[in-house]
Amino acid sequence: MGKSNRDNEEKYKIRHENTTLCFQSLGKDGSIKDVNPVWLRTLGYNSNEVIGNNFKDFLHPDWQAQFEENFKNNGYLKEVELKIRHKNGKYINVEFEGSIGYKPDGSFEQTYCIFQDITELKKAQYNSTFLSNAVFELNQFKTPKEVFVYTVDKLYELFNKSIIITGVEYDNPNNKWKMHEVKGINSFIDNGLKKIGIDIRNMEGPIDTRYLEDVEEGKLVELEFDLQTLTKGKFSGNLNNAVKKIVPVKKLLVIPIKNKKFIYGTITLVITKRSIEIERQLNETFITQVAVFVEKLIIESELRENENKLKAAEKIAHVGNYEIDLKTGAAIWSEETFRIFGLEYIKGKELTQYEYDKLVHPDDKFKLYKLFDECIFEVKTFDLVYRIIRDDNEIRFVHSIGELELNERGVPVKMFGTLQDITEQIQSEQKLRESEERFDLAMKAANDGIFDWNLVTNEIYYSPKWKSILGYEDYELPNDFSIWENLIQPDDLKKSWDMQQELISKQRDRFVMEFKMKHKDGHWVDILSRAEAVFDENGKAIRMVGTHQDISERKRFEAELLEARQKAEESDRLKSAFLANMSHEIRTPMNGILGFTRLLQIPGLTGDQQQSYVEIIQKSGDRMLNTVNDIIEISRIDTEQVRVSLGKVNVLKQLDFIYHFFTPEVEKKGMQLVLNTSLSEDESLILTDEIKLDSIFTNLVKNAIKYSNKGTIKISCDKKDDKLEFSVKDTGIGIPQNRLEAVFNRFVQADIEDKQVREGSGLGLAIVKSYVEMLGGKIWIESEVNEGSTFYFTIDYNPVVSLKTLKNKRPLKLPKKI
Repeated sequence: MGKSNRDNEEKYKIRHENTTLCFQSLGKDGSIKDVNPVWLRTLGYNSNEVIGNNFKDFLHPDWQAQFEENFKNNGYLKEVELKIRHKNGKYINVEFEGSIGYKPDGSFEQTYCIFQDITELKKAQYNSTFLSNAVFELNQFKTPKEVFVYTVDKLYELFNKSIIITGVEYDNPNNKWKMHEVKGINSFIDNGLKKIGIDIRNMEGPIDTRYLEDVEEGKLVELEFDLQTLTKGKFSGNLNNAVKKIVPVKKLLVIPIKNKKFIYGTITLVITKRSIEIERQLNETFITQVAVFVEKLIIESELRENENKLKAAEKIAHVGNYEIDLKTGAAIWSEETFRIFGLEYIKGKELTQYEYDKLVHPDDKFKLYKLFDECIFEVKTFDLVYRIIRDDNEIRFVHSIGELELNERGVPVKMFGTLQDITEQIQSEQKLRESEERFDLAMKAANDGIFDWNLVTNEIYYSPKWKSILGYEDYELPNDFSIWENLIQPDDLKKSWDMQQELISKQRDRFVMEFKMKHKDGHWVDILSRAEAVFDENGKAIRMVGTHQDISERKRFEAELLEARQKAEESDRLKSAFLANMSHEIRTPMNGILGFTRLLQIPGLTGDQQQSYVEIIQKSGDRMLNTVNDIIEISRIDTEQVRVSLGKVNVLKQLDFIYHFFTPEVEKKGMQLVLNTSLSEDESLILTDEIKLDSIFTNLVKNAIKYSNKGTIKISCDKKDDKLEFSVKDTGIGIPQNRLEAVFNRFVQADIEDKQVREGSGLGLAIVKSYVEMLGGKIWIESEVNEGSTFYFTIDYNPVVSLKTLKNKRPLKLPKKI
């Protein structure tokens, strides 16, 4: 049996060695034999200061006798609450229990104990009970002043009289405030303040809470103590510094006593340099109950002479009170609570749990009773919105807040609270949500981003869609005004800013502007921005709300439409020029043919005259035939009727033919025709379309002759990799840079107005370009006005070789067929 007990004790010790509880073992005389680290941390000692000392010496004197009495019973310690001394001299509350350890022979060896610090729990229980009782005692007072004085006294007591507390009541109708109570000011500070002109116990003045926005919202506000700022300059900087020296204030905690519409006053906790722990929620809850009571007193004071008005006001407020006996479950309701539930008021009537249960909406019963049980078990505030079914079957929403009353053992015995009908508020919020949902859906449908700029605080909100238009996720861009400034195109920034200022100053009704903003990947996004300003009752702009719409696609579409329109206009202009040119090209030779035909009919012409007229008719016919042939050929190219006909072509011989054919015509104009080629005889024999290659050379050389009046025309040929590159260079009038690409278009000459009325259909170069591409090459121009032009073109180089050699060379690359 001894070994079994020893094993159990060892397990007991091991189990608690790393626990969050404090562990210790005591000898038979009560001396401390061992403690765990949690024990040392909780009480602030090191092991040398503990081991060997009697545990009784660490207990509060009131608990030492009880400890000895329990310990005499063979070391057994029943579950008990004790107070143990911390190293700093303060005592902490603990829950304590232990068990006995025995030697193998069954005799007492030592006691193993565990305990935990319950100081904060006891403090919370005390505070909660203290303030709950304080709320209950409010009913004895008849005026707001009494309530303010009582509230200051109770909080001063709660903080062990180690804090300065002031209570100020607001006289809202007269826009005045008055100090009602000050606690914690000693005579030295009081006299010091009076010497510099501040009688703190009799201070009053006009209400001005613009510097306390959070107070107006009903929140506890923490403020730095600066008298000059808090009084809006009423006290000078020197006086402010003097006050700081007299009153060692660290910070101010201001708690408003208010309802939704009015602030009835404030309770201010003046925190000195000593460390004070503030139970913020507990204080706010207490002050909330005080506010309810103050409101009730004010309403009673104002409507005391007319009970009907009082009842009407309570009905409008929809706030009732209740008290629940947790032992019996019976509840006492105020008259307004009865009215909220649609019941007839019976003064002093206690409602049973069964009667109340019938009034709660079935779907809300579970959460109501679950929270109620949690509040009792955990000793916390009850706060819930739920539905009731009135006696007339109407469903209403109520908001219930309840505080527990604890007995001397800390056990909840009652709950006091308020009940408010918030049906209209819930319905308004629902309508607002529906409105916001409709707005969100509309924005999604419109695919617009939203921004909301608070002009007072300079805070700005960008919706996720606003950011996604620029390629960002919501978390990637902060809601900061600088984002818009940094991403908008610099040229648009000032214009946009000026327009915003005009909107804010009411110089314009709406803000509508197109600008560019930088996308996450670097490109610019076209944005259509619309915005409107919101003004307060004084006409000052306080917000600017607007949308951003990505109009990049629209802008691209507009650009494409503009380009298409320009092309259509250009096409019309080209057609007009072509028709005028064709009219000229056909009428001119036709007039020559008809005119000289009539001249041949004149009797008595000499043989030379007749021959001259016939030559002119022949030349005119050839010109007209060439024009017709060009039109037919370009038409055949467009309808894909032209085919490439491959054959053996000796490039050198063809160039030599072109050179000799055009030399007389060139020399006739006083110019020189030059042929320059690096091809050898072996390289010059290729597979290509001879007719098309000849047409290319003919057109280019004829153009060079046509647009040149002096200098040299040079024809060149070089082999470059798998291409033959040709060029025809002249020293003629040249082509403007903006017309270099246009000369290859159908019906276009370098200057479509052709101020020198040079003959030609304007189809030659278009035909040349098509032939070059059929032969696997490309064509381009280098030109300078009045300096001349050089036309370059390439074709595939497909040399003619034997079948044996062909097998060892690259495959023959055939020209593209059109």
